[in-house]
Amino acid sequence: MLNKNILITGCSSGIGLASAEFCARQGAQVYATVRKQADMDKLNQLKLDNLHPLLLDITDLTGIKQIVTILEQKLGNSGLDILINNAAYGLSFVFEYASDDYICHHINTNITGTIRMIRAFIPLLKIARGRIINISSASGIIAIPLMAMYSASKFAIEGFSDALRVELSQTGVKVIVMQPGVIETSLHEKIAQNNQAIKTELGQAAWLQCRSNIIKSEEIHTRSRQYATNMQIFIQQLSKAIQSKQPKTRYTIGLPAKLMALLSLLLSDRQKDRIWKKLLGY
Repeated sequence: MLNKNILITGCSSGIGLASAEFCARQGAQVYATVRKQADMDKLNQLKLDNLHPLLLDITDLTGIKQIVTILEQKLGNSGLDILINNAAYGLSFVFEYASDDYICHHINTNITGTIRMIRAFIPLLKIARGRIINISSASGIIAIPLMAMYSASKFAIEGFSDALRVELSQTGVKVIVMQPGVIETSLHEKIAQNNQAIKTELGQAAWLQCRSNIIKSEEIHTRSRQYATNMQIFIQQLSKAIQSKQPKTRYTIGLPAKLMALLSLLLSDRQKDRIWKKLLGY
């Protein structure tokens, strides 16, 4: 990855942090965005001269434009080799009781923010004949009940990537989708904390109505951790997406994601519905 210029969003933890550190240690100039100063400090503690933390909330269009200006000045005529869109928001909830803020935060971060990042950096990517790598999810293969907004956003990115791949085909810019399943990260602890908060957010009456489904969802999540894919496996696939002369259009990562991809082909919608109903007690 020597001499590559790479921009990665959502680098405070998990996939984003691991990707930024890996690419920097491979010799790339990595521009890693985070939303908080504390996370910038964490990246600086890695003491990698070629890892450059940047403050950015991708829901802020003005902030995106400022980062474009910074990178135009830094990269000059070399352009941007890789844009990795990793920043995302995903919390489980019963959609019927979801607030407008909850709905809009998924849309603004996972869809609008990601698309704005791509649009803003296409000129720099075209200079380098670079690559756009969109981090999707197994939830973009088969929709997951109680995560309707997250699944909707990942389905949107899947479709957007397919269309954009053709539109940019004559520019030399490649569009790649990564579909990780269950990756062993601290995100699992965040989800567990969120599930506890659901009880308070729903209110007593709604909680009593939805309790059994939510508890079953928590149990499924706990069991799925035994099949979690090691982060190193994800990094290996990311490296291929970055460096292969002819990268795949999609990289499906981990057993859960591969199983969901297979089931999406083999099962009808009604069959998938019956499985979810049995698992979640509907």
